[in-house]
Amino acid sequence: MIRIKVLRSPTMEQVDGIDLRQYFPGRHYEVGNALGALFLSEGWAEPTDSTAPAAASAVPDVVNGAPLTNTPTNLIREFFPPHCDAPPARAMDRRRRRGR
Repeated sequence: MIRIKVLRSPTMEQVDGIDLRQYFPGRHYEVGNALGALFLSEGWAEPTDSTAPAAASAVPDVVNGAPLTNTPTNLIREFFPPHCDAPPARAMDRRRRRGR
């Protein structure tokens, strides 16, 4: 993790799925090495010392008035998949043919 101070707004809106519009000039952030390297190389930010207060992340706690949850409803693991509800196919329900 690297601490940066954003000097000016990024010229791109998004990089690798990360929304860059949430980083505001004059604020301190603690970001990953790759994102920090991008901000420093583009001149959007400068490194700060470790004693400066920084935001843990720039991700908001609320999106469109709804709080973010840790467990999305579409990612709940089912113990029994839906295909297990059907009766199993049986090959033994046919009569055996007698060999010659």
